[in-house]
Amino acid sequence: MNWRIPFCLALPLLMGGCSTLYDRKWEAAPVPVAGLEGRWEGRWRSETTGHEGPLRCLVTRREGHLYDFHFWAAWSFLSASWHLDLEARPEGEITHLSGERNLGILLGGVYTFTATVRGDRVEARYLSRKERGTFALDRVGQAGTDP
Repeated sequence: MNWRIPFCLALPLLMGGCSTLYDRKWEAAPVPVAGLEGRWEGRWRSETTGHEGPLRCLVTRREGHLYDFHFWAAWSFLSASWHLDLEARPEGEITHLSGERNLGILLGGVYTFTATVRGDRVEARYLSRKERGTFALDRVGQAGTDP
C-alpha cells in the first residue's frame, strides 16, 4: 500500500490539533508594550509558488540576544506551527534578526531567515534550496491595535 495516501489523509487532522494548542498559547500570552516579546500577526507569501496565507508569531526571549519565534501559518485548508530561534542584533532604532531551521524534507529542508524590526513591524525573507519568500508581522495586543 502506498504510504502517502494515509499520510495525506491524516495530515489535516494532525495540523488541526497543532492549531488548537497554538490558539490557547496565543490567548494566554502576555502583552508587552516594548521589545520583541509578545504577539505578532501578519501574512507570508512564497515568491516561488505565489501561495500566501495568514501568519501568527509568539516571541519570547531565551537568553542574551536569542529569541524563540513560535510561528503558526495557514495555507489552503492546512495549518502548522513550528519554533525558530533567531538572533537579534540591535542597531539604533532597528533590530536585525537572523537564523536557520531544518523544517524537514516534507517542508523544504533547511531554511535561512533574515528580518528587520522597526518599531511594531517585522519584515522578513526566508530561503531554502527550493523555496523563497517573505513575511511581514505587526505587533498585536496594544491599545488600538487588536483586531
